[in-house]
Amino acid sequence: MNDFYFQFQRIAANYNQGVKVVNAHFSNVSIPHQIAALEQRTRELKALSLDILNLAKCATEWLRI
Repeated sequence: MNDFYFQFQRIAANYNQGVKVVNAHFSNVSIPHQIAALEQRTRELKALSLDILNLAKCATEWLRI
């Protein structure tokens, strides 16, 4: 599980790098659209990560039986 947690930390670092790239390479007109798209993908990633954590919890409980 520790490796799994570190992978999420790497995702957060990549997210920050993505925001920096958007700010550096896009015009002021397109930045809000790019940020909105990034926010939507982040919501999807959060939902997926919650699903993964729930599955991991279920698997842990199942393996204890």
